[in-house]
Amino acid sequence: MISVSFGQNVLKVFILLGLMCKVFSTVPAPLPTTIDHGLGGHINWTTLDKGIEDSVKTRKPIMMIIHQTWCKACRDLLPRFRASESISDMAKYFEMVNVIDDEIPEDDAFAPDGGYFPRILFIGPDGDVRTDIKNPRATKKFLFYHYDTDTIELAMMKALRTFYQFSDDDADDVEL
Repeated sequence: MISVSFGQNVLKVFILLGLMCKVFSTVPAPLPTTIDHGLGGHINWTTLDKGIEDSVKTRKPIMMIIHQTWCKACRDLLPRFRASESISDMAKYFEMVNVIDDEIPEDDAFAPDGGYFPRILFIGPDGDVRTDIKNPRATKKFLFYHYDTDTIELAMMKALRTFYQFSDDDADDVEL
């Protein structure tokens, strides 16, 4: 009788362990805790406060990425963002800031059309969020949501034209 009870308990333990493995295998891996938050260590990232301070000094605009660790769209974008040579090249002309989870400021200026993720905003050296620089393929909602690097690259090019005041004709002369 003891061996039957013991055998049933061992079986229950194995079933429980199997279920736990199944549950924990579906939990996404945590994002890196470095300042790049998985967006690429080859880019010169800074904090929001330092980015604002440096933007005033350097006159470079800020490119700010707002994302969450739990957000699947954010996690899906990370490897594509990291791999984009165009984004890496253009990043040199921005104070690059990415905020995640508790770092996200609660100021409504950083959520001009809602609090969805990921959002990419461009901020001038004057501290104003430029709502005219958005995902060029966005419709009427989620104007700052980017799901692929093509739209990010287009928004970055518009930001460069806006902040550095060169036209499309001048773009051929600019080495990125």
